[in-house]
Amino acid sequence: MPEYAKVDDKALTAEESPIKDVEAVEPNRFDWPKIVSMFFMVAMVVAIALELNVEGLQKAVEIVPSNPVFWLVFLAYYFILPVCDWTIFRRIWNIPYSGISILIRKRVVNEVLLNYSGELYFYMWAKERVQLTSAPFAVIKDVAITSALSNNFITMAMLIAVWPYIGAIDPAFQSTPAFISAGVIVAISTAIIFFRGMIFSQGRADLIFMVIVHIIRIIISTFLLAWLWSLVLPDIPLLWWFALAAAKLLISRLPFVPNVELMFVTVSVFLVGGDAELGALMAMIAGLTFITHICVVAILPILQFILTRKA
Repeated sequence: MPEYAKVDDKALTAEESPIKDVEAVEPNRFDWPKIVSMFFMVAMVVAIALELNVEGLQKAVEIVPSNPVFWLVFLAYYFILPVCDWTIFRRIWNIPYSGISILIRKRVVNEVLLNYSGELYFYMWAKERVQLTSAPFAVIKDVAITSALSNNFITMAMLIAVWPYIGAIDPAFQSTPAFISAGVIVAISTAIIFFRGMIFSQGRADLIFMVIVHIIRIIISTFLLAWLWSLVLPDIPLLWWFALAAAKLLISRLPFVPNVELMFVTVSVFLVGGDAELGALMAMIAGLTFITHICVVAILPILQFILTRKA
């Protein structure tokens, strides 16, 4: 057998190996969280640009009351959702103060794009931060479900409270679709509670904390919205505005009732009157919210950088 055909069975050690200092080359991988986050940012800017109506926004600003309390209440109403979300994630993840900027942006994404698209955007942000959690989807899912469950609790409580009088406000409330909607709300809430062990990932204490924060947020935001309306049309008692804000929340949670916008107008006229004034008021609040969305998209990158340095 030729000498060159001999094979040594002894494996070469690292020192004896003729190949040294060669690093493994990993295949190129897309950074999906960053790509999806960038997609949402671009989509958010495009959606705002497409909906931008300068003339309509100018008319909305023209009827804003000069009372500075109005702006304080409006800002509190706008930021109550991300602040409460931050409170929940602060307890579970010890999320830094800079996290509130991404939660504000999550609200904008939900409102200018598709509902719950903000949760996906927030998930991509959390996924990049392994120090927060190894399973961000489970926590975000629990927060979203407990939010819906809390809204259902409040809706059913209001429906029970006003049931003796609700038919006089609008017969549609006591129609077959309204009964079906109420039944679906009860069925979904009952199923979530009954199968909570299979649905939720967090412990009982954390889930109770989530529900409490959500309920407090719903009550406060409903009161702030009523206060906003009363500051624009102060001749109507605050109690009636609060009833209208509660009715707005109730109507928005009825899934099978047709023409919910028309139903809300009917309830509005019944409670506070002034159809034309109400239309201008709702348009003004919507316009200011849209302007705030624009400011958030423009200012948040700077704010997030400042908060990141402090965290």
